[in-house]
Amino acid sequence: MRTKKFIISIDGGGIRGIIPLVLLRAIQNKIITDLRSFNPDWWGTSTGALISSGIVVQDEPDFNDAVQNILDLYEFRAKFAVQQGADHSPSKAFQHLIDANFGTVNLENLDNLNIIASEKESLNPVIFNQSNPTILAEAVKASCAFPGLFPAVKIKDDFYVDGFYKAKNPSRLSLSKYQESDDLIILSLGTGVLPINDPAEIIANQDLNHLNELHKAGSIKHFRMNPELIFANAAMQNATAKNILNLRKDAQRFVHNNPKLIDDFLSALTA
Repeated sequence: MRTKKFIISIDGGGIRGIIPLVLLRAIQNKIITDLRSFNPDWWGTSTGALISSGIVVQDEPDFNDAVQNILDLYEFRAKFAVQQGADHSPSKAFQHLIDANFGTVNLENLDNLNIIASEKESLNPVIFNQSNPTILAEAVKASCAFPGLFPAVKIKDDFYVDGFYKAKNPSRLSLSKYQESDDLIILSLGTGVLPINDPAEIIANQDLNHLNELHKAGSIKHFRMNPELIFANAAMQNATAKNILNLRKDAQRFVHNNPKLIDDFLSALTA
């Protein structure tokens, strides 16, 4: 008998993390049951790591409240974490943001959270989770350590940087945790369609094609939701009020134009 496993995978993308948050809330609004009651296994790279961690550690009784709390972090505090200035350190501001929200929580106590970072030298992806635990705040900092903006993070004896290099979309990497006997449902949330003109996007597109082929073959159930950026600026540090509003608009436009995709996902999840 196949055992149903539910994965929520969230891409990297800086401030564009607004998009998967809006998508999660739109999905939740279409069902009565709290999404967390389906015991999702959360996978996140960079901003996706921040979102996944933020949802997992919250005790909010309502999923939409948990999502809104993270939206508040992005909308009211993210711009200060990336703002450049003579007397302002974006690195210190971001580290304070992470420490204030995740404290000393250790991944060894979280069986459903998987954070992706990259080894500094090889840029190969590393999964921090219950099987490879560390302090959650350190794993999130490492996953978000975009070169030139944030310093590499030392965990144990090695240094790590942003996970986007080879696992911007961590969905394919998530397959390594499961067996062929598992009935996998993957909800993959992107942070906006970008031109495929750099190595990270090329790898992410290859991974997406692989998952789509597995879906067509019936090996997994894979639902990819990734809006086009019609209104928003793609720059991952553009945390202006106007761009945040436009990121919301692009996500809401996707929800409006893709009701069948959302319904198909919910049908698979609740079957």
